[in-house]
Amino acid sequence: MLAFPAERVWAACSTDAGLNPWIGALRGSASAGDLAFAMTAEGAEAPWVPVEVEACAEASGWDVRLDAGMGAWRFVLSLAAHPDGTLLRFEHRMDSLDELRPYGTGWDYYLDRLELALSGGEIASVDFVAVNDALAPVFEELFAEAEGRG
Repeated sequence: MLAFPAERVWAACSTDAGLNPWIGALRGSASAGDLAFAMTAEGAEAPWVPVEVEACAEASGWDVRLDAGMGAWRFVLSLAAHPDGTLLRFEHRMDSLDELRPYGTGWDYYLDRLELALSGGEIASVDFVAVNDALAPVFEELFAEAEGRG
């Protein structure tokens, strides 16, 4: 749950100006077929990757594929208005749990950065190592349950 209206969260997740503070840069146009994204939060030399928009509904979500150089990655974002703000659901869809395992704590890190970007907080205060250390056991437990080991 984010304590901001859906339109504001949408702008932070769908425009270059909104994405830039917390995760990356967007250029081009989906309608022109030349949309690309770079995870600039990973460093200035982040590669630009093509983005294919499968579906998009303003202020409620998108379904996109990125060619990240390791095969296509599919991301689904949905937003729902709530009396306390906006419920954001983010999915990184992959074929197996083993493929997904390395990314869970990273996405929590980025979602923490999103919340700070929306609130005007200090984005650099989010420490990936601290987030990873705190959440890695939680994600391992979730993976174990999903694999029938928990």
